[in-house]
Amino acid sequence: MQKKMTTSKPMDRFYSKNSKPKMEVIEVEEFLRNPPPGFTVEANVRADVRFVKSDPEYYCVFIDNFESSDGGKVVFQHSPGKKVKVRNLRDYTCFRKSITSKKIYLLVSACEEKAFSENKVPQSGLLKDAVCIYTKA
Repeated sequence: MQKKMTTSKPMDRFYSKNSKPKMEVIEVEEFLRNPPPGFTVEANVRADVRFVKSDPEYYCVFIDNFESSDGGKVVFQHSPGKKVKVRNLRDYTCFRKSITSKKIYLLVSACEEKAFSENKVPQSGLLKDAVCIYTKA
């Protein structure tokens, strides 16, 4: 007698039945003032730069360097930014394993869309920058 093979839904292999992914959003300035556990912020006052450090073994950070609202530069160390190059299958496998097993940190912006002007080009106004944290469990 043969056993019937069952296939699972694509996401079943990443999540247990009881765990649900969750997303949290923190304003950038709050994130820099009170970094979450596992992150440290070091300020270089002379250069007007803040370095944000985290352990790449536990966190995937995809945030490019940017200017904060107070005009200082913010640099996330161990972050490839928003573009990731994968050159071969081995790199892809490592990257995929990394993003499916760690917390993911992204920079997001909240904008308001203003009415069309005479030249018919929509204008956007930045409301806030925030760090979005995605956790699978």
